[in-house]
Amino acid sequence: MKEDIWKFIFMICPDSIYYTDESITTYYDKPILDCIDPNLFLDSLLQMSSSDKMILFQALPSRYESQKDNLIDELKWLKSIQKLLKSEAAKKN
Repeated sequence: MKEDIWKFIFMICPDSIYYTDESITTYYDKPILDCIDPNLFLDSLLQMSSSDKMILFQALPSRYESQKDNLIDELKWLKSIQKLLKSEAAKKN
C-alpha cells in the first residue's frame, strides 16, 4: 500500500481502471483486510502522501458498494480503523 497505492487498489477494489496487471491476484470480493493488524494499517496510512491517502479513501467505498455481503467480516476491522483514525485526529487538535 505504501509503495504502490494503485496496485493496492487494483487488488482490493473492483473495476480499477488506473492499474492493470493480470499476474496479480485480486481480492475485491474476499474479506482479507481484517487480516491486517489495524495498528500496522494505520502506521502505513500515516506514512503515505496526502494524495495517496485521498486516492485510497476515494477508492475504498467501491470495495463495499457491490460486495458488502461478502465483506461483512471486515466490519469489525473497519470500526477499529475508524476508532484509531479518530484517536489520531484528536492528538492533532
